[in-house]
Amino acid sequence: MLQHLLLFWLIPFLVGNVSVKIDTTWEQTSILGEISEFVAEKAPNEFWDYLENVEEGGNTRENYENGLKEAAKLIDSGLLPILKLSISTRKYSPRIQLHYKLGESRLCSVYFKYGRQKDCNLENIIIGEKNAEVLYNSDHKFTQNNNNTMIVYGIIGTKELRESIQKMKELVKMGTLSSFVFRNHFTSCSNTNVSLSGYGVELVMKATEYKVINENEEVDPKDLHGVNIEKLKTIHTDLREKLNDLRDYLFKIDDFTKPLKKWELKSLSIQATKMIMESNDPLKTLKKMTQDFPSHSRYLSKVNIDNWKLKRNGYIDEGINELRINGKIIENDVNIFDLIEILENEKQLVDKLFDIGIKDPMKYLTTINYKLDIPKAVFDYRNANPKFLNNVERQYGYSTIKAIIQKVDFGEVLPIAKNVFTLIFVVDPLDRNQDYLLEFARKYNKKQKFVRIGIISEKSKEFVSRIGLYRTPRILLNGELIDDFENVKELENNIYHMIYKQSMYLQNMVYHGDVDDTIKIEDFWLDESFKVQSRVHFSVINASKSKNVLKIPSNSSSLKNVEYSIETQTPIIIWIVGDFKNQRLVSFSKNVLDLYGQKYQIALISNSDCPEISKLNCDKNLNKIIGIKSGETAIVINSIIFGPLKSEELFNKKDFSMIFSSFVKTELKIENLLEFYSIFHGNVKEKRETHKTPKDIIIKENDKTIPKLSITWVLNPTTPEAQYIVNLVELIKNTMNSEIRLVFNPVSKLSNLPINRFYRYVISNELRFDENGEILTNNAVFESLPNKQLMTLGIITHDSWMIELKTTNYDLDNIFIDSKTPNIIAKYTLENVLIEGNCLDNYSNPSKGTQIMVENIINQRRFDTVVMQNLGYFQLKASPGIWKINLLDGGKISKIDGKSEFEHEIVIDSLTGKNLRLEVDKTKNDENPSILRRISNYFTDSLSKNIDFGDEINVFSLASGHLYERFLKIMMLSVVKNTSSRKVNFWILKNYASPSFKETIPELAKKYGFNVHFVEYKWPNWLRRQTEKQRIMWGYKILFLDVLFPLNVEKIIFVDADQVVRADLKELMDFDLEGAPYGYVPFCDSRREMDGFRFWKSGYWANVLGDRKYHISALYVVDLKKFREMSAGDQLRGNYHMLSRDPNSLSNLDQDLPNSMIHEVPIKSLPQEWLWCETWCDDESKNNAKTIDLCNNPMTKEPKLNSAVRIINEWKDLDEETREFSRKPSKIDL
Repeated sequence: MLQHLLLFWLIPFLVGNVSVKIDTTWEQTSILGEISEFVAEKAPNEFWDYLENVEEGGNTRENYENGLKEAAKLIDSGLLPILKLSISTRKYSPRIQLHYKLGESRLCSVYFKYGRQKDCNLENIIIGEKNAEVLYNSDHKFTQNNNNTMIVYGIIGTKELRESIQKMKELVKMGTLSSFVFRNHFTSCSNTNVSLSGYGVELVMKATEYKVINENEEVDPKDLHGVNIEKLKTIHTDLREKLNDLRDYLFKIDDFTKPLKKWELKSLSIQATKMIMESNDPLKTLKKMTQDFPSHSRYLSKVNIDNWKLKRNGYIDEGINELRINGKIIENDVNIFDLIEILENEKQLVDKLFDIGIKDPMKYLTTINYKLDIPKAVFDYRNANPKFLNNVERQYGYSTIKAIIQKVDFGEVLPIAKNVFTLIFVVDPLDRNQDYLLEFARKYNKKQKFVRIGIISEKSKEFVSRIGLYRTPRILLNGELIDDFENVKELENNIYHMIYKQSMYLQNMVYHGDVDDTIKIEDFWLDESFKVQSRVHFSVINASKSKNVLKIPSNSSSLKNVEYSIETQTPIIIWIVGDFKNQRLVSFSKNVLDLYGQKYQIALISNSDCPEISKLNCDKNLNKIIGIKSGETAIVINSIIFGPLKSEELFNKKDFSMIFSSFVKTELKIENLLEFYSIFHGNVKEKRETHKTPKDIIIKENDKTIPKLSITWVLNPTTPEAQYIVNLVELIKNTMNSEIRLVFNPVSKLSNLPINRFYRYVISNELRFDENGEILTNNAVFESLPNKQLMTLGIITHDSWMIELKTTNYDLDNIFIDSKTPNIIAKYTLENVLIEGNCLDNYSNPSKGTQIMVENIINQRRFDTVVMQNLGYFQLKASPGIWKINLLDGGKISKIDGKSEFEHEIVIDSLTGKNLRLEVDKTKNDENPSILRRISNYFTDSLSKNIDFGDEINVFSLASGHLYERFLKIMMLSVVKNTSSRKVNFWILKNYASPSFKETIPELAKKYGFNVHFVEYKWPNWLRRQTEKQRIMWGYKILFLDVLFPLNVEKIIFVDADQVVRADLKELMDFDLEGAPYGYVPFCDSRREMDGFRFWKSGYWANVLGDRKYHISALYVVDLKKFREMSAGDQLRGNYHMLSRDPNSLSNLDQDLPNSMIHEVPIKSLPQEWLWCETWCDDESKNNAKTIDLCNNPMTKEPKLNSAVRIINEWKDLDEETREFSRKPSKIDL
């Protein structure tokens, strides 16, 4: 009977499930091929063995199992779980797809390409003496010799490929070919595309039920919907577990739509923590609770926390989430592909430590300094008597050092008549190759009058030897060494970086009163309080930035045979390496042995012919471990290599002492100390910490006999971050042998519901298969969603993904679950990945306005963009393939990723796109590039190609959800009906457009004779993001106007979707903005009863605006040419990024931002009749209205559909006209 009761209660609520998936645009790729790519990365020498031995099975599951089995023989055993996880994300699918695109479809399992010859039969290929194929980084080359190469396209696992690889090897061995290259091949098409994972899906509640309001008392938690659970449990003891499940579910749906009271919210974070900590499976409970938090919040508010206290870690800020792997901090929003790389690196680290006997690596990883702990290197140059070219104190400028307290831009030196910055050039007067620096010093002196320039030449060698720098030239700014430059352009950029850094420091010192006009600034920089060093060896400085360490192979017999000055292992182990026929080195070695030989282990390692010296180690394998050339000299201390050094650059006693001090602080009782330091310094690049409290939950590793990862998660369970991180921690638990420590860190007090979304993260630690052995689709599934709750769906993907909603059977912006709601299905596709990065000029300044183009070499598809001033940022769309990159309108790319030797082809073979750093040389007439050419990136149709939009009306708008798309069609129709003088182009943001809208709008455009163009842009990851969909859309209205449209669109009008136009927009297109980049309509102030809602009339806005108007963002005109010329977009983004630090600022982002910047980016006020809305404008002014906007009314809160019919006479007729171009979503299946 009770089972039927359970079913009775559950069935009415198990309706309205939501399923979401993302597929690629390409068909299924070979799993054997994807596994081969992993093998090629991790064990490149074994790649060919994999091709020769793996066999294909009867279905995809068998292929997967065969591939894993073969790969397991070739890679480190610890990498097998990483392989499975990588394949489950389809990480290598784009690389296989690239191979497919480079080849061609043929029915044979293997075909060969040699020059222009292509054939399935090798015997038909005529091999000559030379054939240099065009190859790419993703190609698998048998040898690096490309003089006479053949390309083999083959299906991995086939007998034909295995035989072909053997034949190719024979041809190379005989010298017939110099090399061959393998690429994946396919013969038939799949009926499914690749299903992706590694993304999040959220259903965000749109209503405001959780505001604090007066409510009736809640029901007794024992009595739910008339069912007394506790009483039933005493009667039906055999069903206690099911009754608990029923109780949980009834709590979940009980009065869900009612908001929690303020006192119920207060301790919700603590209550959630208690429930998780006291559960039998804390991680499972944590995941269940966080993923559907809004449904559990009422139940959580009932948890009794009387007399329950949580022990906290006083070093952790309350309420934060912090995930660490082996003590290494992981970003809370880390993407799955970065996480896989981190897991791989950390797994290899603990494996290596385990192999040398360290079972508990955290003991050492969190106590040893990851870098050399040396004092700040600031050198006092005064005793070297520099000759100064100028004296800033004689310049005309600010007379007080307090002038430093003002905004300083990068590259700026404030005009202060004091020697605030002293730039010293230490050069050898006899070395003509250093004369270019003297020339640079003279030019820089003319360019920067407020930097004092000094030259040390006569005593240069004596000076650099005394302070440990030894070699010239050397550059010092206020005593700090400037290095790492290859030319004067890089030098100047480095100088600016250090000036900026020192300016920030000096500002702080002046602000707090530590520096004033009574102090000589030169003495301040070189004072002992800065721990100025009389000497720091240059190799020590280099090692403190980037360590070069011994590369010790496991179980090295050479290491075991090294003879030391003493046998007992010591905290410091020193190797002196060099040619011991050099008497200076021999003398130095004797002195070191005399000083430290009985205190520390010292070994003499010859890397040349071995003279007869006692205790000299002559094993050639040791030289491979050290990695320096024969005859070169180096000193190795605890695996860190200092050198190569010249004879006169060898360490003195102070140098040794400085290095020793970094190691003797922590006593290490490790048997294989040198191997440990080699592993540690070679793998640990950041500070590692861990946190503990007495009440931590510890989930032990599965296998104590193998190495483990240590996972520490400081967690606040009532945060959106916890919704995501719990999936990562569970994934790590299921993938790796790991010990997981949960350190609970809830907030003590809440005033609002902390999580207002349901969340799913799509990931699996291994591929899953159906009963036919084919790969199961990855999807996010929401079940048992609350009834009558309005929600909007959002997707959180990798930063480089550009996805598009292809099909759905519901309005995803307004999901409302009731008994009539169907199972909602949404199918997205990954349309593009991004090529993005920074484009800088020769002086490392953002190359603003530079136009960049990429072209696919296979299908000639093109995308181009313009570079922002903000960080020189650019983004371009791409897909798996080879893309040629170039500049438009003059200039050339001089470096890519710091390399002057580069190919213009960009290989896109991953799901993470490509990040580039471009350096460009611009032609003289391109210093201020005329931005005239079309930019086609982010356009989804061909209508914009080679069209002059100058004499047409361009309207920009955006909408999300079927209701607003209905409004949008009506707005578009109203524009066209009232505009007869010019052609109308509508530019619609594609990011949120529904499939039905994209399908029907071309039909509407065709009937009424207008053009529609879809534009899209990915919110850059460096620009602070919004999380609420409405605010994201507001951002798109204002933040990316300079990069959204073709460059030959010189003027555009934004019109809100819920607006009806009654006049010819030609008037706005021709409106004189009088030099302003845009024009807005001021808010009406004629409806007096709304005065209490006019926030801009007082307080902050009254002070900011002064006598200016506050403008509404429902309609505005943008002069894009002027907008781009004055870098208005860059200014808006910069100010937005600063203001958005405060989540309470920019309440109406799209309005507040331009209004707050009215002094920097001026606004021209448009005539009032161009925007009438009933909320703010009186009834009399309606007769003159040229547009009517359905503004929200904070007083009546009338639904927009009701107000549209009531306010706008023509609205019903327009609605009827557009209805024939609206289609209901059809039934679809995943």
